[in-house]
Amino acid sequence: MIGSRPTVEANGSWLNQAFVWHKASGAAGVRAKHHLPDEPGYWEATWYDRAEASETTCRVGAARVAVSICTEMWFLHTANDYAKLGVDLLCVPRVTPEETLAKWLAGGQATAVCSGAYCLSSNQWVPEQAGIAAGGLGWVIDPDGKVIATTSPDEPFVTVEIDLDVARQAKRTYPRYVTGLRR
Repeated sequence: MIGSRPTVEANGSWLNQAFVWHKASGAAGVRAKHHLPDEPGYWEATWYDRAEASETTCRVGAARVAVSICTEMWFLHTANDYAKLGVDLLCVPRVTPEETLAKWLAGGQATAVCSGAYCLSSNQWVPEQAGIAAGGLGWVIDPDGKVIATTSPDEPFVTVEIDLDVARQAKRTYPRYVTGLRR
């Protein structure tokens, strides 16, 4: 499982940390969030300290994985950097309002194209009585931006089979090769 969580570091700083959880070893931090919004319902710049910018990746099985935590998905230069690092899966855990879901799906498609990786995202569900109507629309998008699967209230969980070689080959195609991945 890949997600994000609040952490308190040894130096006392509060971070929004991406993690990978394995049954045998529990949660292991990957990197912490750098781009922090600060607006009603999403006071992350107030709640957390800004982490150093990082394009840290990890291995999950045979896949090289990166995590862009919610807002970070919109910084496409990072997706491009992940292409250069050979990322197969770019995961985007989010808490985004229902009225913006179409915009977020379009951003996920752009992220997949820029990274040449499968973009996988889930959106935390928050009940409307909490003051934010968030949830729904998780996705799996292929490296060329094609939506393979989405979640919905009627189908809150989807499983798809992906081919990591598709992501690896995508790094050699437009627009990824333009960034200097091959000469």
